[in-house]
Amino acid sequence: MRNAYEYLYTGQTQGIDVEMKSNITGFITIPDNELNPINSPNGKVTFVEFIGATDSELIA
Repeated sequence: MRNAYEYLYTGQTQGIDVEMKSNITGFITIPDNELNPINSPNGKVTFVEFIGATDSELIA
């Protein structure tokens, strides 16, 4: 489960795109302002957005 304001650090030093040319190596999560939380039979679901981040941004 991912919550807002967390990060997903892959540990990769090359980009995560197919050609490995991108500087994006992980993600930072932020609240999704367009989708409201919902209640499901399994509990509350809160939506987050994944924002691509570089290795140096994630380390900071």
